[in-house]
Amino acid sequence: PLYPLWLSLLWRLWPQFPANVALFALGDAAFLGLAAWITARHLYRRLPLPTPVVLLALAAGFVNFPLLTLVSIRMSEPLFLLLLTGAVAVADRAKPGVRDGVLAGALAGLATEAKTVGLCVLAGVVLSLWLRRHRRPALAAAAPGAPVAEPRLVVVLPAAGPVHRRLPPYTT
Repeated sequence: PLYPLWLSLLWRLWPQFPANVALFALGDAAFLGLAAWITARHLYRRLPLPTPVVLLALAAGFVNFPLLTLVSIRMSEPLFLLLLTGAVAVADRAKPGVRDGVLAGALAGLATEAKTVGLCVLAGVVLSLWLRRHRRPALAAAAPGAPVAEPRLVVVLPAAGPVHRRLPPYTT
């Protein structure tokens, strides 16, 4: 529901359809650009890579046909990518504090509102902090993310069937 909410806000800014579709595309391009910027900052901060290597990695990751195709049509992937990269960059700081945990959890929780697979982002943020022995930030990340993710779990898990005929359903 987050992406339709975003589009509705843009629609209120410029209600003339179909001209306002250009504004929607601009918003998606901005999400992609911000995700690339966050990724570049994160690479510079966490890995001692030379600038050409970072630029090549960004080009390979963000300037490719499938991703640019997703930006050219109205889908929630650019917003999800922005929330995902933000959550990972904050959670992966060298010494994350409780505030970092809350921010990472909030971004991951919002990612669940952009795409249901954001549940994996939330779980990954909490687990990565926990496994790196940052217990308080991990619990702080779960605090804002869990209330947002809970309705998804209540709806998705009971409806989930078996993944494969040899595997039992998730709910048994």
